[in-house]
Amino acid sequence: MIRREDDAQSVPFAGQSARWTVTLACITVLTVAYVGYFGLLITCDLLRVAPLGFVPVFEDGAVTVGRLQPDSIGARAGIRTGDRLKRAAGQILEAPADWQRVRAYLNPANPFDVEIERNGTLSSASLHLPSGLSEWGTAPGRPALLAFRVAQLITLGFAIVVAFRRDSQPSALLGALLLASLATVSLALPVRMAAFWGVVPAVPAALLWIPFATSVAVGPLLFAFFAVFPRRLWSPTSLALAMTPAALEAHYRRVADESPLPVLLYNIPKYMHFALEPDLVARLSSHENIVGIKDSAGNLEKLAGYVQAQAADFTVLTGHGGSFHQALELGVRGGILAISLFAPAMDEVLIVDGGQRPMPEKATRCVNEYAALDAFCARVRELDVDVITGWNSIDFDLTVLQKIAFRLRHPLQLGRSRRQPLPSAAGSS
Repeated sequence: MIRREDDAQSVPFAGQSARWTVTLACITVLTVAYVGYFGLLITCDLLRVAPLGFVPVFEDGAVTVGRLQPDSIGARAGIRTGDRLKRAAGQILEAPADWQRVRAYLNPANPFDVEIERNGTLSSASLHLPSGLSEWGTAPGRPALLAFRVAQLITLGFAIVVAFRRDSQPSALLGALLLASLATVSLALPVRMAAFWGVVPAVPAALLWIPFATSVAVGPLLFAFFAVFPRRLWSPTSLALAMTPAALEAHYRRVADESPLPVLLYNIPKYMHFALEPDLVARLSSHENIVGIKDSAGNLEKLAGYVQAQAADFTVLTGHGGSFHQALELGVRGGILAISLFAPAMDEVLIVDGGQRPMPEKATRCVNEYAALDAFCARVRELDVDVITGWNSIDFDLTVLQKIAFRLRHPLQLGRSRRQPLPSAAGSS
């Protein structure tokens, strides 16, 4: 800017004015592209196709039918659970990408022809798929999808306002691009998307590739944005407060709606900074593509609430090794435990339990934590090991043992010298 002394008014350089004109033109073009792409997503939502009634399962280069709903379109066409789908709408099916391509190019005006292999015998089925506003009106996930799209619309509007009002600030423009990308993101290509895109004139259709590309590159955009703003924008507490039950339910249902694979919920408050409540899990368990939950919190009261939602098609698992025995007694069907990585050839477990409940095979009862530390130290000395190592043993496992030992005033003497473990880069000695 140049400040003239005679009138004390600021005027831009000629080159600067030209740059502003180009910037505004680019913002306008991008606005048209993102609004158009959002309109394409809305069109796919409103003119949706009736669900087939089954969840495809992808494994070993094959696509099979899983969780077929009774009296669904697929069931009425003669499809059965376990059938292998060889081809659909002319597309050979071998991987999730093949199924996504079928969904994107689906044209309900034509029969949906499927080639099936059952017990080594090939057969075919022709499915007639209703579509249009009537399907939107009866869709089970309509409220969640509507809330999701409204949130995206607000985000897109905010992005446009930021871009035009802060057109001279590169960091603000990057933030606007990130917001617009989030406003048009899809976890999976919507049904009929490619079919609708194909009827758009050439120039607008070419512009739609811009929001499509940035919506699948949200990760790099987030990295670039936080590289520009290295300070913390959201504290864990603020983020946790923003995760309301309605927002969480809409999020998980949206993921389950668009995921080609069954979804397993994961409750780990240590890293989430909030917990999934049992009533929320109970509501989500009714979704056909949400098959269970893994709980790593160790909160037995909440775990008991999760078990109340357990059904034939919804499984509760625990990820908390310290309460594995109690979790099994509550009714969970199994566990995915980091502790199971320790000494897999030995299968020795120390369980702190002051009662008289029967112990699992190869488990040793310890009346309290002090006795458990005593037994652990004795076993290590008996094995006469040189190095103790394991998954995350330095940053978590041995650190936790040392904290417990300090609290209980336990010497935690390991090894030949009977001293506390010494952390190293590769293990503990």
